[in-house]
Amino acid sequence: MSQSNPANDSLQAGGADSKLVSVICRTIIRPELQQALQSVADQSYPDIELVLVDALGAGIPDYENLYPGGNVKLVSLGKSLRRSRAANVGMTKATGDYLMFLDDDDWIDREHIANLVTLLDRQSEACAAYSATRKVDASGQPLDYVFGQEFSAAQLKRGNYIPIHSVLFGASLFRDGCKFDENLQIYEDWDFWLQVSQHSSFLHSDRVTAFYREGGESETAVNIEQAQYTAGHPNALAREKVLAKWLPRWSAAEVNQMLGTMDQSGSINELRGNVKSALEVIHAREEELVEITGTAKKIGRQLSELHKTYARLDKNHTQLDKNH
Repeated sequence: MSQSNPANDSLQAGGADSKLVSVICRTIIRPELQQALQSVADQSYPDIELVLVDALGAGIPDYENLYPGGNVKLVSLGKSLRRSRAANVGMTKATGDYLMFLDDDDWIDREHIANLVTLLDRQSEACAAYSATRKVDASGQPLDYVFGQEFSAAQLKRGNYIPIHSVLFGASLFRDGCKFDENLQIYEDWDFWLQVSQHSSFLHSDRVTAFYREGGESETAVNIEQAQYTAGHPNALAREKVLAKWLPRWSAAEVNQMLGTMDQSGSINELRGNVKSALEVIHAREEELVEITGTAKKIGRQLSELHKTYARLDKNHTQLDKNH
């Protein structure tokens, strides 16, 4: 279900009906941490609790100054935590009505939380909503790729297409037993969304309000590399571990629907190839246009010189006629 709605005024203004949102940030003190936390502090939505999980276990000096938003809770167990464990610890300490995760090398637009709260509060069936997410390079410059697929339970069974920080979900899902599998070192977010999908559908906003850094902590979260299908590759082995967990739980009908998405993905890949070819043609035409424009300007200058030369010759010819 795709929706694109602005946050309503009552949410942005706060008030008795405004729900608390807990943003859980598992950090190993990356250089990009301050940008991630600043994006939370800049949110238009007023009622936010930051749960900062010290995944290194060494403490976070001056953490309050890293987050100017005010309501921050530091969680440190004095030892290093794997991603799944850090996520569960963060959810345990969170007190919000809604929860979301933000890796310390990604960031969100100032309307991200307000938009997703609005989507969820306008209905009563779904407990999770996610935005479109733009991929950026390591320096934060935007790339052409956008994770914007509408929700499909069948597609989710095949692989994860939802970056973790694009999602806002009800804390009730955690209370209902949705937790990160601490036996998984990667693809733990895919497994978590599969759990959530057993309890709820996902609403989708096509507004790009989240930004996902290429090569960052969440790089394995969204399956776009061929390595995940290469036998023996660590990503493939991790994917097989998730599938081994879930396949016994799926009916034959669900598996068949999942396989059907593979036929669709072939069409999508063909479409992407066509788009790429079209862009290459456009680029070539643009280069030709630049060359033609340059040639036209050169010819224009030559014509101008010819006009000047003709005017001088005509003037000289007129003068000669007068002399004779």
